[in-house]
Amino acid sequence: MTEFDWLGLVVIPLAIFGARIVDVSIGTVRIVFIGRGMGVPAALCGFLESLIWILAVSQILRNLTAPLYYVAYAGGFAAGNYVGLLIERRLAMGKVILQLITQRPVDDILAVFRDMGLGATLTHGEGLQGPVHVVHSVTPRRRLREALNRIHEVHPKAFYTVAPVAQVDQGVFPPGRTRRTGISIRQRK
Repeated sequence: MTEFDWLGLVVIPLAIFGARIVDVSIGTVRIVFIGRGMGVPAALCGFLESLIWILAVSQILRNLTAPLYYVAYAGGFAAGNYVGLLIERRLAMGKVILQLITQRPVDDILAVFRDMGLGATLTHGEGLQGPVHVVHSVTPRRRLREALNRIHEVHPKAFYTVAPVAQVDQGVFPPGRTRRTGISIRQRK
């Protein structure tokens, strides 16, 4: 009777799987940092990501005849994408533009933004079924869910879109902690 190879059949595949989750998750966060103009954190993430990747690949190259390692590598990559997205959502960095379009009066919607300390711009437009009001607000991403919940309280059927914002100059933003991002964010009175 042969002894079970715990190292080769359990420990190393799990280590490869875990390393891939970590390095792919770091890669996702690195891309977010690059998009936000945060060079130093992006560089640090790139260093860690490539170091972990080399460690995982070196195990596979030492054992080219172990298909279980290939499966662990691919599975870790897939899971790392999922975990990376969860981390990115949790960080909720940056700002988004929230755009609402409605045919009904928007005083209550504008009041929501004012109560939250957020700026909002109202424009009028023409939709498929006639005149519409369009409300735009550049909102911190970490406050987006709160803004949407409050808007749904006053206008449950509000049509809205959300898009990322790469750069902001001036505007009205709630006070709070500010982070140096390498992107110009200024408020002038």
